[in-house]
Amino acid sequence: MNTMIKRNELKSNGANPARMLAVSALALMVSFMLSAQAIAQGTWGPAASLSTARAAHGAATGPDGRIYVTGGIDNSSNFLSSVEVYDPVLNFWTSVSPMPTARASAAVVTGPDGRIYAIGGGISSGPTVGTVEAYDTASNTWATLASMPTPRAGLTAVTGKNGLIYAIGGGNTTPDLNTVEAYDPATNTWTTVTPMPTARRAPVVQTGPDGRIYVIGGLSDSQVPAHTEVEAYDPGSDTWTTVAPMPLLHGVSGGALGTDGRIYVIGGITGGSGTIVKTVEAYDPVTNSWATMASLATQRFSLKSLSLVYWPRQILWLLAAPLL
Repeated sequence: MNTMIKRNELKSNGANPARMLAVSALALMVSFMLSAQAIAQGTWGPAASLSTARAAHGAATGPDGRIYVTGGIDNSSNFLSSVEVYDPVLNFWTSVSPMPTARASAAVVTGPDGRIYAIGGGISSGPTVGTVEAYDTASNTWATLASMPTPRAGLTAVTGKNGLIYAIGGGNTTPDLNTVEAYDPATNTWTTVTPMPTARRAPVVQTGPDGRIYVIGGLSDSQVPAHTEVEAYDPGSDTWTTVAPMPLLHGVSGGALGTDGRIYVIGGITGGSGTIVKTVEAYDPVTNSWATMASLATQRFSLKSLSLVYWPRQILWLLAAPLL
């Protein structure tokens, strides 16, 4: 297996703002899994590889329990529209209908209606876009919806407990944004809400068990050092609160909410020299504290993490390129 990595440019340029947000480790993508039991035991195990090598892709868990990986950039720097679906039970990948718009560094999230939303991103012609497309897993079809007001790439999206989808941060001609916009799937409309205190790209964003939305780490215009700031958004009051920072600088990390109520931050780029790490840290919203967990076997960045529950255990799935 050829797992050589090619790192694309990490900083914005005028010709193609999407490149700054791809942070592309282009290689044959490999899946890794970590169960809740394995967290305590300190072990990770491999799963089946994606069919198409890609980075700056999106990923979300569908209502059918399968993992959907969308778009990204391939080894030849082509922007992809292809979508692959992973079955955790069969450990097997299949292809489904491609996105209407080929793009990278889009935010991909499962909405309250079970559809998978691809929001924003960068396209091959250069500009960032506000395009929003939704995939119906039952009918294998895509629909184009109301565009996001602020075109951007390198943003992150999350579904709140109120049923709204929040598009957070990212960049366009302004490298770092603190913009937050909320999409209502019921009315197909967008609303601008209070911006987050720290402008950044590619943070980990998760809705906590307390209903607040946590924005963790991310990158600045200089790419490194990354951010340690953690800020929590309360959708009810439309306000932000700064909470305990990460112990280690992280950017372009994976993130997932565990069944234990903690938020896991996995791998990414740290500060100073831009070292790619295999560190795994967990934030507890109840105690407002961090703990260091079992590390990855290989340091990784430009990754996506997803959480699936198969009673009586939870599995965290990591979609990432290896650094060798």
